[in-house]
Amino acid sequence: MSTSMIPEFASLSFWRIVDVPFETCVAALDSWLPTRHGAELRFGGSQLLAPMEHDRDLGTRRIQVRLARGPLHPPLRMRLDIDRWSSTSTALELIPGRLVRPCLTR
Repeated sequence: MSTSMIPEFASLSFWRIVDVPFETCVAALDSWLPTRHGAELRFGGSQLLAPMEHDRDLGTRRIQVRLARGPLHPPLRMRLDIDRWSSTSTALELIPGRLVRPCLTR
């Protein structure tokens, strides 16, 4: 295989823009997350870990995540960054805690 055909494994992040105002999104997460440190909110096999951090300079929020990947793989540690995109939308970015490689299909 030539070097041009070898996939480059860099840190991937996964973006989503949602049509929910930033303040509404953050308020919902604040109301769902337990307040004590180390507590968690579960979505299926995945977990959001409290508390949500607040970057006062940028106004963004950050939550630690353990993303479930099925019964044969341990959860993947990730970070969910929540930021204002526009007056009516919120940007969500899920960032792996280590290098991941994309699933290559045949």
